[in-house]
Amino acid sequence: SSSQWATRSGRTIVGKKADGTMVLVGLRGVTGSSGLTGIQTLALAKQLGLTNSVCMDGGGSVAFQFDGENHINTSRQIKNAVAIYVKNLEQPLKAGDKVTIDGTFTVQSVSGSTAIIKELGCAIGTQFLKKV
Repeated sequence: SSSQWATRSGRTIVGKKADGTMVLVGLRGVTGSSGLTGIQTLALAKQLGLTNSVCMDGGGSVAFQFDGENHINTSRQIKNAVAIYVKNLEQPLKAGDKVTIDGTFTVQSVSGSTAIIKELGCAIGTQFLKKV
C-alpha cells in the first residue's frame, strides 16, 4: 500500500549487482518509528548498485544471520527465509545419505544437482547441503 512507502520500518533486501554479485541487507527497525521508508529502501538498493532487487518482509519479521551468528534477531516465527550456503561436496550425494540444514535429515533421492529431503518433503539444491 502507499503507506508502506512512507512508513519507517525494519527492511530486508535481496538483490543482485550487474556483475552477478548477490547482496543481502537486513536493517533493524520498529514499524512507524525507526528504520527506513520504502522510498529510502529503494534509494539504498540503488546506492548499493543493485540492478535487480526485492524487498522482503520487514518490521518485527526481520532476522539476519551470517556465518552462524545472529546479527538481527526476532521473537517471531519466520515462515519464509532466504538461505545461501557455499559448499563444495567432495563426494556426490546419494539416497540414504544424512545431510544437515539446521538439523539432520535423510536424502530420499537425487536427480542431477537436486536432492529430495525425506523428512521435509522438498527439493533442495545439493550445493546447499552439508553431508554428515
